Amino acid sequence: MDGVDTLRALNKAYPALKVVILTSHYNATLILKMIELGASAFLAKNTPPEELITTIRNVVDNGFHYDSFTVKLLWERTQGNRPPAEDGDKALTKREREVLELIGQQYTNKEIADELHISPRTVEGHRNRMLEKTGSKNTVGLILYAIERGIVELENVPKKSA
Repeated sequence: MDGVDTLRALNKAYPALKVVILTSHYNATLILKMIELGASAFLAKNTPPEELITTIRNVVDNGFHYDSFTVKLLWERTQGNRPPAEDGDKALTKREREVLELIGQQYTNKEIADELHISPRTVEGHRNRMLEKTGSKNTVGLILYAIERGIVELENVPKKSA
């Protein structure tokens, strides 16, 4: 099986599994396809060990980790296809939008809690309500929602370390 078929099989057998893709084929088409299939992160095979560890930690804490290249691909994909503001946008509270902005900057639940002076459990509650309100299936869906609607701006996403 190739990577796409493997990811499909893993998703079918283990829907809650978070998958980090290690690839030598770091190209836009493959990355976008893997995102559609639910990949949680992408790394080139020559990624330094420290970045691999950071990525795994972000996937565990946030459900995903996308470097600036991947976020830029997602952003470019949504340009020209940006939907008008919907009732769901209005339904997000100010606090939920703050949490969503921090999620988009790859903050962990604990970091969001510290930043907003709330508990990590409250952060998780906000995340769950946003999933319901936006119709997203996971945190990646929330990020796509936020990028499409301009809630998270590309320049606020951490850059890939060299």
